[in-house]
Amino acid sequence: MACNRQYLLSNVIYFLTTKRAIVCRRGRNWRLGVRLYVVFNPHSATYPYEILPTRPNPSLRIGTLLDQQEVQPFGLGLSHPDQPVHWGKLTVPVAFEQVSNAEELLEMIKTALRP
Repeated sequence: MACNRQYLLSNVIYFLTTKRAIVCRRGRNWRLGVRLYVVFNPHSATYPYEILPTRPNPSLRIGTLLDQQEVQPFGLGLSHPDQPVHWGKLTVPVAFEQVSNAEELLEMIKTALRP
C-alpha cells in the first residue's frame, strides 16, 4: 500500500489560482493506459475548507465530487420514482495531499475570496 501511495503522490501536481484550485494526476485507466486526470474546484465562501492531519504533512481539502461509480453503477444514472437523484450516493473528497504549507494555502484561498 505504501508503494502505491508513493506512486500516486509522485504523479500529482497542484495549482492554485485566484479563482480555483486544480489537481492534475497522471495515472492508469481501467485499460492500463496512461491518462491525465484533471479536477478543479472554484473557490467558494460557503465551502468548509479543512486541514486534515495526515502524516508526514497535512492535507487541505478543497472540494468534494460525486463518486461516478456510485452515481451510475450500471451506466444508467437513474433513480427510483419519488427519490432524489443523488439518493444514497457517496462523495469523494478532493484535497491537496501531503503539502507542508497547508495553512498558507488555506490563507491564500481565503484572500482570493475577499472582495
